[in-house]
Amino acid sequence: MFNVTLENAQNFKKCINTLNTLIDEGKFKINDQGMELRAMDPSQIAMVNFQLPKQAFEEFETEEDEIQVNLNDLNDRAKTARSSDVLKLELGESGSRLEMKFQGKVKREFDLPLLNLSEEGVNEPSVDFDTEIKINGSTLKDILKDADLVASHVKLKATPEEFQVTAEGDKGNLETKISKEEDIILDYNVEQEQKAIFPIEYLKDLLAGATSKSIVTLNLKTNNPLKLKYGIGEATLTYYLAPRVEE
Repeated sequence: MFNVTLENAQNFKKCINTLNTLIDEGKFKINDQGMELRAMDPSQIAMVNFQLPKQAFEEFETEEDEIQVNLNDLNDRAKTARSSDVLKLELGESGSRLEMKFQGKVKREFDLPLLNLSEEGVNEPSVDFDTEIKINGSTLKDILKDADLVASHVKLKATPEEFQVTAEGDKGNLETKISKEEDIILDYNVEQEQKAIFPIEYLKDLLAGATSKSIVTLNLKTNNPLKLKYGIGEATLTYYLAPRVEE
């Protein structure tokens, strides 16, 4: 059983909306560290690990617990959050429903039936990355928007001197280069060239919650999953995306 309160319901809304771009249902684990969800998308191409630490909560009373929910339904309810709302989450007396209480100028209470998922645990890929790039979130989203005009996949390439994004398709080609010295690159640690190809639509989904204030961390290794991470408020979203391996 658990009973937690978030002072900033808007950030929770943004987190759930971002998760819902990739997954339709999932299992939240709640313990003395906070709240976590780890899940694969239905096609098994991408994985997300969402973490909201205990200190993000105004009140946090819980025993170790799990709640399994339909993310579409949770997102619909979370979208109703107003800018000044406080959100209280707790299990109903039966233990089979999640109660969501928005407390602001207008008080609203929803409940949401819990699911009984039989999914197995999801493990993070074990990749020994030696490349890390930190880049402005809006910049990366704009680059993908440009690439989407000509192709369905992009090649991400990191050399010791610059970060490159290229796209080749029936509608033409695009080559984007950013020197490691540019101010939109917040940190650049690349010892040797790394590259891999990824689907644009998935990358756009992964970055759904990133803004001009977001710092996106990319870990890239040739023909291995991409690791992509950024924060929303005090929450952290970490993704892994499988590559298209070149012949």
